[in-house]
Amino acid sequence: MKKRNLLLAVLLQAALLMNFASCSDDDEEEYFDSKISNLKFLSIENAKNLYISTDNTAGRAASDTKKIFKITEDGYTEEVKYLDEDNKEVSLGYTQPCAIQPVNDEYIFVGFGYGGNSISSSYLVRKTDGTVFSLENAGNPDKISSSYKNEKLLKTDKNNNLYFLSYGSGIKKVVKVNLSGIDSLSATTVSASTDYVYNFDVDWNGNVIYKGYLTSDSSNAVRRLRKANGGLANLSENNALWIGLDGTIYYFNGSKYDSTTYTASYPIYKITVNSDGAINDTLYGNFEASAYFYQDWSYKLELQNEILIIYASGNDSKIYEVYNETGTPRVVSLDSLSMKSVTAVASTENFYYIAGTDKSNNTFLIKVDPTDDSYTNLLPQNDYDVYSFTASETDGIIFNALRMNDGKKIIGKVGIDGGDVTMIDEESDVQITYLERIN
Repeated sequence: MKKRNLLLAVLLQAALLMNFASCSDDDEEEYFDSKISNLKFLSIENAKNLYISTDNTAGRAASDTKKIFKITEDGYTEEVKYLDEDNKEVSLGYTQPCAIQPVNDEYIFVGFGYGGNSISSSYLVRKTDGTVFSLENAGNPDKISSSYKNEKLLKTDKNNNLYFLSYGSGIKKVVKVNLSGIDSLSATTVSASTDYVYNFDVDWNGNVIYKGYLTSDSSNAVRRLRKANGGLANLSENNALWIGLDGTIYYFNGSKYDSTTYTASYPIYKITVNSDGAINDTLYGNFEASAYFYQDWSYKLELQNEILIIYASGNDSKIYEVYNETGTPRVVSLDSLSMKSVTAVASTENFYYIAGTDKSNNTFLIKVDPTDDSYTNLLPQNDYDVYSFTASETDGIIFNALRMNDGKKIIGKVGIDGGDVTMIDEESDVQITYLERIN
């Protein structure tokens, strides 16, 4: 009897402890949710670039907590503060930044989560004053799979709409958010309710092309076009797709063999949707030389007059100009540079920039002029192994790299034509993430 009473007492005590712990977890989650709900501003004034990093500066204990930092117009790094409606600093508890992306001329996107890369709360941040607008009622952007290495989470059309993948109830779908109601953002679903979507793009008119599979049968792939007027159309498979500088959809599907001439061609096609919903699938142009690339192995770059795809295979990277003013796709050859791997890319109005290693394992960061394919070395070979960078034709290159002579991870700046390197941060010794130019 005593043993039974003792057992009952132990069980009762365990139950009470479990109930207490459960209540504590609920209170803690509610507490931290209420904290992030107080977020009204980010102190991004004077920011040219933003990035996410841990704070390991001299005099402070190393921390795994991620924070947002800004690089100011004067070239200094400062921690971005989280502020409430009274402009007082607030703590977000366990919540940490996990994504930053420029959206358009007016807003940037910032996502927060509880560790890792999963976003649990999302905001648009106005560039001019740092005011934040919650996407709570619209959902949180999810990663786009099987797409470009520098793919953005969010995309826009010309009608002030924002698009992203949202995951919930076991389904990943394309949603649309109209930015006209910025104070109360909500989303509508664009993709079919039967489809699990992992990759998409949208043209200027709001026609959405996406890839996925049926939720009822993951072996049944779907390739669909959701027209701006609401209609759906099935499409054929493609190796890569992109939106041209004219705002329409283009795609590449590898080689096409002509059995009568025994020759192969490498065509790019263009998809347009008429006002009545009719779809036109027409030839844009052919590569004159052999072309081979897949979207998920590539980077995409947009300039003022060109779009380029850099196929970064890891052993023999190639550059393809897939859109230009003449309508002639071409394979780009950089004289005397044989690229092995690519680690980061960027573009400005008139140039594009590539960091990586050549086939002799030498590191490089180059600026390429697409008018004649000439290039300029911006950093001395093998001085830095560049992780990420941003580019501006007026402000130069901001980069995060491993400094090879001492193994330190630094943030530096170099001119648009190269020259001396200015150190912005060599104390933190961290590899940063989401380095983005916002102004």
